Amino acid sequence: MPIYIGFFPTLLHAAIFRTELPVFRLLTKDGAVCNTPYSDSQTQLFHAVTKGSLNVVRTLVEERGASVDIRDIHGNTAIAEATRNLWEKIVKYLMKECVKYPLVYGE
Repeated sequence: MPIYIGFFPTLLHAAIFRTELPVFRLLTKDGAVCNTPYSDSQTQLFHAVTKGSLNVVRTLVEERGASVDIRDIHGNTAIAEATRNLWEKIVKYLMKECVKYPLVYGE
């Protein structure tokens, strides 16, 4: 059973939600896992995309090796989530730098 920090399942989630990049970097530097899916099969990358934080998305992908091909329980990738939330800069970044996977939302 996960221990929740306020509304967040981990300190890493709280740092992403609050876009605390220094805290996020400290946690991931010491081994916080970026690709572990939670009960909804979403990873920290999904949460950063939902929050609309391009800086955190870039840090996850470029510095921490976050996988862009992980799908949630609905079959969606992080880019589908960015598209749904209308985060144009994140969509462009993921399309240009990372995504080699089909766009799926709600299949």
